[in-house]
Amino acid sequence: EIMPSLVGSEMCKETDHVLGALYGEGINLLRLAARPVPEISWAYRFFLDCAGSLEDAAVQRALREVERLSTNLRILGCF
Repeated sequence: EIMPSLVGSEMCKETDHVLGALYGEGINLLRLAARPVPEISWAYRFFLDCAGSLEDAAVQRALREVERLSTNLRILGCF
């Protein structure tokens, strides 16, 4: 399980693009949560739990795409 976090400026648009990147690589999304970023108007931090391993090629491709589509991608954990 992988736990990435990212910041997006438009909640619906960012969610659609992130989900599309994961879906395109066949990665199961286990949980999605969004919280406002207090310092930035209309920005949200997304927290995801995804099935897979950082060693999987599909996961690496999806995370590269998510990083391209968003800002401040962080991997909070992998287990």
